Amino acid sequence: MSHTERIVVKEISEAAKQLFSKVTTVVMHQAPHLDEILAFYLIQKYGGINPCPRFVKADIIGTEADHDRNGILPIGCGENCRFNEHRKDIERLPGECATTLVAKFMGINEEPELKRLIAEVLACDTKSGCSPTQLAEMVKVANRQLKTSPFNVLKWTLGAFQAIIADEQYHYTGLPGEKTLPVILKQFDTEGDYFGEDKRVRDHMFRLAEDSERNSNNRVTELASIVRAMYRLPREEKHILEWVETPLLQMRDDQLEFQKTVDAFRKQKMIEVEVQGSRGSGYINCLVVHSDSLHAARAARFIGAKVVVVRNSAGNVMVSVDTKLEWLNLSNMTRMIRWLELPTDGKDVEWKSLGVPATHDLVPNWYYFKKAEQLFNGSQTHQMPASKISTQALIEVLKCSFHHELVQYWCKARHINWQPIPKNIKPLEKALAASELAEKAETATVAA
Repeated sequence: MSHTERIVVKEISEAAKQLFSKVTTVVMHQAPHLDEILAFYLIQKYGGINPCPRFVKADIIGTEADHDRNGILPIGCGENCRFNEHRKDIERLPGECATTLVAKFMGINEEPELKRLIAEVLACDTKSGCSPTQLAEMVKVANRQLKTSPFNVLKWTLGAFQAIIADEQYHYTGLPGEKTLPVILKQFDTEGDYFGEDKRVRDHMFRLAEDSERNSNNRVTELASIVRAMYRLPREEKHILEWVETPLLQMRDDQLEFQKTVDAFRKQKMIEVEVQGSRGSGYINCLVVHSDSLHAARAARFIGAKVVVVRNSAGNVMVSVDTKLEWLNLSNMTRMIRWLELPTDGKDVEWKSLGVPATHDLVPNWYYFKKAEQLFNGSQTHQMPASKISTQALIEVLKCSFHHELVQYWCKARHINWQPIPKNIKPLEKALAASELAEKAETATVAA
């Protein structure tokens, strides 16, 4: 099999041909995730068109029919649009992402050279545990580090797709002179002061490179796997090194920012919150911080916070739960916050309905991502008006929302009809101990 062979454009569905023939512009979020970028690539590569990409900060307005008439194709955005897995009432379509929706619509989802790539992109978009050196996570880092240049992120990622798909299609054998990711990182480090004086970052980066190399045969989106595929296209080594240095520098800078955030948060005082529910009772450490760092939630969890409330300088708020605590959820906190956000003349809404996943019609500026137990008042890809709730009120909600008796007391003080307290409360020690073991296992793989 010659290295000069190219991917053959596949026959796509008639519906896709008709739709794409009218498309002039593709719309994605300002900081697109990997599933949006791969969806764009599939349309461009296999659809035979080269639409102009447009990146938006807020969700695109209009119906799917409106967009079709105007030659606009939303990917990963647009309410109830065909290539947006997010839905207003059900949070998201099960087992789907922008990539799978596009691939199925085009009829190319079973193509051998695409199957592993699509499966990994879907997994990273719907499940936790994606490697820091997988393409999905590197794109998130790139979006943080290149905040004003989504075109650069798009261009860099498309280069990875080209190498992955060619290698999956032709299964090229190794070439003399191929360099592994750890070897390349060592070369960069030898040639200059690559990591500065922070040994934590240097150790972390080399650990990531070695882990990526170990996993490169099992994951097509691993950085080490992509580098190997690029060598086998083949490409000039200087171009490969230029490509791979981009994510390495971004990950290095991202880790430096993470460590700075961790160091700053260690000076913050934890809030001890009592938990009482059907799974038990006990205490957990929580953290409420004012920060614009995109690492805030992860840094807070790293130092032991089980629930994190982050408010940025614009007033927007994000709440997240340590995903290892499967028995802990934000349902009551979501209800309480949404109730506080309601207008004075709209407080008689049914209490239970305020805990629905995704958005609530009366409180559209709060999004409850039930699967990940996260509550957003706007995010990097979905801008929302800042909450008017004071930080002190949020702290009060935090202290009450995980304790059935305190939730009942909070509701009673506001004349809200609530449910009875569950019986047979048990200590939480075993559940907390299990989460601590999982925390230690994860910490062993992250720079201290």
